[in-house]
Amino acid sequence: MINFMRAFSLVPTKHISKLPLICNIQKLKQTHFNQELRAQWLHCRPCMVPLTSLHSGITLQGQILQQICPTQNVAPKIQVRTFFSAFHRRKKTAQEIKNHDNIDSHYDLVYTSSSILYVKLGYHGGQIVLAGLGILMCLTAFNVISFPLNFVATSPLEVFVFVALNALIGFGILRVSWQYPLRIYYSELEDQFIAVFIGIHPYVTRPLKIQPGEVQPLSPSKLTKEILPWAQQLYVLPSQKLFLNVNRFILPMYYNKLLGYR
Repeated sequence: MINFMRAFSLVPTKHISKLPLICNIQKLKQTHFNQELRAQWLHCRPCMVPLTSLHSGITLQGQILQQICPTQNVAPKIQVRTFFSAFHRRKKTAQEIKNHDNIDSHYDLVYTSSSILYVKLGYHGGQIVLAGLGILMCLTAFNVISFPLNFVATSPLEVFVFVALNALIGFGILRVSWQYPLRIYYSELEDQFIAVFIGIHPYVTRPLKIQPGEVQPLSPSKLTKEILPWAQQLYVLPSQKLFLNVNRFILPMYYNKLLGYR
């Protein structure tokens, strides 16, 4: 075994300092054929792929690390400044998000939704539309502005269908947004979850305390599954329903604990 290693010149410890500084290198010992003889191989720490291979005539000093390790460093990207660069917002840290949600320090962030921006746009957009319609109706009632209503008398059914359909869509968006948790925190000290929902206005969030086991999956009917594709992500609480994406939990254990699985 010793002659075999010497024949192929696989003695990595002599040339470690000469390798390019691309990835962290870790020496691991492997036992061959359950014997006391041990050979040291070089591994890439991120991918744990051997950097050396037993090919005759190839020494470690002559190997190019960039061609062997799949986790090679990539050249830094050149940042191109565009018109939208001025509107780019710095991504908030976990502590800043926790402070914005007004959550105690002993809670850890375990769940983050993937469509927060769309939910906020839909919810607050619906609020703006409803507020605008309310203001328009008030101004029309007090004769501040004159709004022609002659077309209502000519085709009342079309107007009713149009208003009812838009009101139903707006109500559905508001209801889904109200049941969509933005973030979920968990505290091992209190053994309790806190789900953060959207608030009345953009600068306020609505926290909801949840005990482990209170969340139960909702079993929709076959017709509901066909009409509502997101019905399989519906869960029920004693106070309300909520949408959960299982893949957005940091660890699966928090999902199991939220549903009371041990």
